[in-house]
Amino acid sequence: MRSKLSSEFVTIALADSLIEVKPKIETALDRNPNIRIATSKSDAKYLLARYPDFPDTLLLVDIDFHFPDTGSPQRFDRAEEYIAELYYQYALTFPTPWVSQVPLIVGNLDDGSFEKSLQTEAQKILWLRQLLEKANQNPLPKIKTSISNLGQICSPDAGHDCWGRYSLAAENTGDSERYVAIVRFDNENGSSILRPLNRNQQRALRPGAIEIRDGISSATGTDLRPDPSKTYVYITISSDRPIDPDMLVPTDGIMPRIPDNWRVSAHSPGLSVESGGGGYVAPPLTAPWQVQLYSTINQTPGSLRANTILSRTDWKLYEKTHRCGGTLIAKNVVLTAAHCIANKPFSGSTAARQSVLKFRRIKLGTQNLKYGGTTMAIDSIVVHKNYKPGGHTNDIALIRIKPDHSTVSKIMKKAKSIGLPTERVRSNSRVSWYGWGVMEEVTGSNTRLTSAGGAQRNPAALRFGEMDILTRRLCQKRPGYGRKVTKYMLCAVTPKNSSAAREGRRIFTCLGDSGGPIIGYEGGKKVQVGIISWAVGCGANDNPSVSAYVYPYLRWIAVAKTKFKSGRVIPL
Repeated sequence: MRSKLSSEFVTIALADSLIEVKPKIETALDRNPNIRIATSKSDAKYLLARYPDFPDTLLLVDIDFHFPDTGSPQRFDRAEEYIAELYYQYALTFPTPWVSQVPLIVGNLDDGSFEKSLQTEAQKILWLRQLLEKANQNPLPKIKTSISNLGQICSPDAGHDCWGRYSLAAENTGDSERYVAIVRFDNENGSSILRPLNRNQQRALRPGAIEIRDGISSATGTDLRPDPSKTYVYITISSDRPIDPDMLVPTDGIMPRIPDNWRVSAHSPGLSVESGGGGYVAPPLTAPWQVQLYSTINQTPGSLRANTILSRTDWKLYEKTHRCGGTLIAKNVVLTAAHCIANKPFSGSTAARQSVLKFRRIKLGTQNLKYGGTTMAIDSIVVHKNYKPGGHTNDIALIRIKPDHSTVSKIMKKAKSIGLPTERVRSNSRVSWYGWGVMEEVTGSNTRLTSAGGAQRNPAALRFGEMDILTRRLCQKRPGYGRKVTKYMLCAVTPKNSSAAREGRRIFTCLGDSGGPIIGYEGGKKVQVGIISWAVGCGANDNPSVSAYVYPYLRWIAVAKTKFKSGRVIPL
């Protein structure tokens, strides 16, 4: 596991295709005090690679973001090929590539422009690391900050192009004046310039005073509108002295350190940030086996829950219809949780059980619920016969899918299946979850509501997060778990030595992730070791996320594949 990231330099490795120009690049990087050349790719945070079709143009690739398969030593062997596929995918999906999801262009080899650009990007990265480190060490004294959702605003030229409307507020709850400023970082390798919260940077915030900045007000000088394609971190800085807005502007040479009198906190614009379940947006093309189970009934927001808060929520169609995740384990076979297709209203009478074939469909071939992919009908289902609706035991089912008039055959053929394990999972093994589940920690049983009473929202972009397997004995000792955790289940929790744990974040699965995969590795290859099933709340107190353990069900899965009957739900 990589050691803690340095706030003094960025480690960069060179892609294998740059071997011929390696001396030239290394000479340039040696002149940069903010960059270190990694001794091996496994020690690097970033990879310098060639731009597809333009070999003299260089890209700065965030390794963890674009190559998340940390268990695979071969993840760099096809770096340029993978990047080319990524650009191709987004060029097809959008009029222009979704720039926050593709690697950053840092300049040309021939004219040396990459050297200056790398200097700039390295300092932006290091500023974010320094500020987050400062936030962990010295939180804001008596400054209460929050980002509020004010609704939506849509482009008059394109009604589908809508943004969340946000405001940032800072309240001085102390007994002395404090200067306050904010900075927004987009993903990890881009940032905006520091902006004072007050229009006049020399005017301090008096005790008891509140400053509010509307995210779409042009007068603020700070754009808080979250772009759904990006991950945002907002940093609030407090000081007893005026805060220089040019402090975070990249400079030549060694970057300055954060002043001792700064106090820092990191926060995010609530529902819009890419932090579901404590994880991150899954990089493009990394989960071609992920599928969605959705409802064919366009329900009203009020029918989701008999709750006035929820009924006032501006639900999107994909949120109203989303039910579960699943995985393609064969060309036409989906593995999912039994509770996704055998609970109410699909339990009880034969007619009720069979109705799931009409009121559920499968979407595959995309990682975003808003666009792309294709849908297929459900032809037959096999449910474990010992699964009881509302329970957790034997929470496993297979679905056979079939194309129909709504299926785009070209997209269907590109979908890939995930392998199943051939050996047991070891305790403390690192695994990953994938899903479209709601995103905030919750202590109660109603996970559709936040602990503060607001509505939980499903993200459109697929999320993933790394977790560690917890032994069954330790899992059973957690309050609310006990004997409900059987040998046919896996428990997973936030990794102890992860950046998330150091930052006080929880990694967890929640409502909407159900049926999706827990992914592990065998011989450097991804395999599905679990099916997301249940938890006590969502992430609060680092409560374990529990999944159906795939390995003990391998025989059941093999037999179930032979038991499908068109138009039938079969118990096995």
